[in-house]
This record gives sequence, C-alpha cells and structure tokens, in this order.
Amino acid sequence: MRIIDMHCHVLPALDDGAKSVKEAVAALQEAKKQGIDEIILTPHHYPDTDLPVDLIFQTKEILEEMIQQYNIGIKLYQGQECFYHTELPELLDRGEVLTLAGSKYVLIEFPEDVSFREIKYGIRQLKEAGYEPILAHYERYRSLMEKGRVAELKSEEILLQMNFDTVQREYGFLKRNPFHEDLKKGYVDFMASDCHGMKYRKYFIEPSVKWMEQNLPADSLERILFENPKKILEHIY
Repeated sequence: MRIIDMHCHVLPALDDGAKSVKEAVAALQEAKKQGIDEIILTPHHYPDTDLPVDLIFQTKEILEEMIQQYNIGIKLYQGQECFYHTELPELLDRGEVLTLAGSKYVLIEFPEDVSFREIKYGIRQLKEAGYEPILAHYERYRSLMEKGRVAELKSEEILLQMNFDTVQREYGFLKRNPFHEDLKKGYVDFMASDCHGMKYRKYFIEPSVKWMEQNLPADSLERILFENPKKILEHIY
C-alpha cells in the first residue's frame, strides 16, 4: 500500500512537534517502517507567532541530510498547517506562510469550538483568493457533529482530512466510532498522521490502515492514502 502523509509535525524545534533532530529522525524511521514514502511537513502557523519561512526550509535541509545519512528513503515536501484568520490569504500571497508543497492547497485548522458558519466563511475566503483549502482533522470540530453538516460540506466539494488515530477510537458507552461511517460514505479525502514526534501522537497507523483495508473498497483506499495527496504534490486540482 502506497501512503503519502500530508500532515505532520516532525520538523525539529519549530512548533509543538519533534523537539530535536534525533527525535525527528526516529519518527521518520518509524514512518518508513509503516509504509510511508513521502511526507509533507506542516509546522503550525498561528497569527500571533513568527515562524520565518527561511528557518522552516533550513530545518528541512538538515532533516534531509539526516535522511541521507541514515538511508531512510523518505522524500520530504514543505508546507504548513495554518490556523485560520482573516489575514491568512494575504500572508499566503506574499509567501510568508506556506501552502502544501508549493501548490494552491492550504491545510487549515480552526478552534475546536468554531461555529459551522465560521468554518464555511473561512473556507470561502480562501477559495475566493484562489486557494484550495483542506480542513485539517475535521473530526475535532464540535459544530460538525450535528447531523448533516459534514454531508453539507461535501456537497460544496470541501476537502476533509482525518487523522489516522481517529479510526482506532471508540466513542460513548456504545463503544462505536461514528467516523467509520464517514469513511464508508466517501466523505474523507485525506488521511494523515498529524504526528508530533516520538512522544505525542507518534506514528502508529497500521491498525487504522488494516481497518480501512477490511472495510473500504480498494479504489477508495488508494484514493485516500495515495491518489489525493499525490494531486497535492503534482499541483492537480
């Protein structure tokens, strides 16, 4: 199974992800063991923090040197996970915040208590600016738990990313996972690790991939794990 991870935080010492080069290398080695060959690095962008793009690329170069040194065999691309704010399109236009792999795709997140209206407004603003937003870990937003709201987003062709570890969770006293149904309905466009190193949300995707292999058609699995993220890398919209 070919897997491209389009959301992770393993660039060392830039955000709340990997704290050192050593930890980042260990995370990449684990990613490789679990079948990941290409990764888009997505350190956080927040409106109240200054993370220079030059520093991001310099850190990526260090990590690429370690990949060569340890013969890990993973290809890296650069991006960011962008916390939505109204100035985001302008920062993207100026290149002060990064899209995914130099494409028009933008990985965006909101506060967990964001309203449905705010999600739709932010996505619309980015689309009007010429970008293709992908809603990061959409399963976190409480406003999307109301019946029919995820279906409404999909009816408007809004792209959704789910974290791998969500597949493994059980919710409520019935011990069921409502997000399994989203996967079966084809609502999910991307799966990603959202890995933060070797301590918090480390690479552990195999049980989720196994469930998907057993419960989804092969073409759906290929689309979510490889074909859609490949479109990002090849700038296909």
